[in-house]
Amino acid sequence: MAKKGVNWNLVLIIITGLILGGFYWFEYRPVKIKKQCQPEAIARAQLSYKTLTEIQQQGWKYAEQGFYYDADYLRFFNDCLIKRGIQ
Repeated sequence: MAKKGVNWNLVLIIITGLILGGFYWFEYRPVKIKKQCQPEAIARAQLSYKTLTEIQQQGWKYAEQGFYYDADYLRFFNDCLIKRGIQ
């Protein structure tokens, strides 16, 4: 009877794949998604700010300059993260 040993190359490939997959899933992917969500959240927060200032008929010049409420930005940013599966 021939003894069969452990195929260390296969074990090494599997471990490397798991490490790389984990890095992608837990490190690279969330950073990439957050970078995508930031401009989207800013645009939505600015639109919300403009709509609110239209209703109030004041502060329109600030909305045109790109101002927005932090609470709106955080809400839209978190919505974007949830939509993309981060939170």
